[in-house]
Amino acid sequence: MRSQKTSWQKRHGFSWKPRVSGNATRTPTLMRDPNDDMILACAVAAAASHVVTRDDDLLSLGTHEGVTIVTPEAFLAFLRSAE
Repeated sequence: MRSQKTSWQKRHGFSWKPRVSGNATRTPTLMRDPNDDMILACAVAAAASHVVTRDDDLLSLGTHEGVTIVTPEAFLAFLRSAE
């Protein structure tokens, strides 16, 4: 028997829902959307330098635990300046 899709899965078009596991630690709830907290937790666990997004809630942070949160345009400008 196939399980029913959750509202998150229907809204985002996925048949699965990502979750933080393994060595990643849960960050305290920072955002209105708990899925944004998961993005931050994954970025920190992966030692990412940047999160590239158009999400206004994430962008409002600017940085989180050393991870810079930028728009695609700002990230492209950063890459071009590094050449």
